[in-house]
Amino acid sequence: MIIQDLTEDLAVRHVAEVTREHIRAMVSKWKEQGYSASTIRKRLIVLKTMGCDTAGITSGVKKAPKWWLNDDHRSRLLTWLRTPVPEGTSLAATRPELADHIEWTHFTGLRIEETLRVKWSGVSFSRGPEVGPPSPFGMDLFVPGTKTEGSEATIPLSGEAGGLLLRRWFAAGCPKGDSKVFPERYDNLQRLWKLCRDHLGLTKSTTCTLKAIRRSAARYLHYDRAMPLDLTRQYLRHSNIQTTMEYLRLTGGASTEEMRRFL
Repeated sequence: MIIQDLTEDLAVRHVAEVTREHIRAMVSKWKEQGYSASTIRKRLIVLKTMGCDTAGITSGVKKAPKWWLNDDHRSRLLTWLRTPVPEGTSLAATRPELADHIEWTHFTGLRIEETLRVKWSGVSFSRGPEVGPPSPFGMDLFVPGTKTEGSEATIPLSGEAGGLLLRRWFAAGCPKGDSKVFPERYDNLQRLWKLCRDHLGLTKSTTCTLKAIRRSAARYLHYDRAMPLDLTRQYLRHSNIQTTMEYLRLTGGASTEEMRRFL
């Protein structure tokens, strides 16, 4: 499609003939045709790879802030999901599982598909000064990621994440080996998440997704734990810091009180 636009609409026969004016004309055409900003950005990347000068040329569409699981939403959902429901209620057994998923993703930033692959053999437990029960602090986790080159990694866990793991470990009878930490089915989690959106009154929000909780993790690490931006990038295993910055472009922004903490 890009080559066709160059040759037919702009009468360009060689990439060396493409000017910035040509590219701007193509961007205008794509916008008129209804292409999304993300599609136009991808096409600009292709043009740059071909050797065209795309510096400073954008899709012309500003990225809107995206939904994230703020403290109020998280508290409401965790309370709702962990409140006992009548026997026979649809997805009753999935409710506490999704609550754990929400907390876990908020503290670790793991992608949901990564969480569903995590095994107890990938958890490195730690112990206190004296030999005794495992401590929630100082734990590490092997992440079986596959999305990017840096997805597969071993990351340190916060005390909150470690405490959640220990609670699940004891509840499951202290399992070992290759049994899964989060064995719930993906489709059940997604079905229940739709009910969560209804509970929050966000049925029509296109960015209120289960995967979007990963954005909340970026905010938790960078704002609440004051983790430097590039360390946040590494912890989330992003290959580009721009991706991390987009994760922090959230609805509501930062409050005055949050800004004041760093002044």
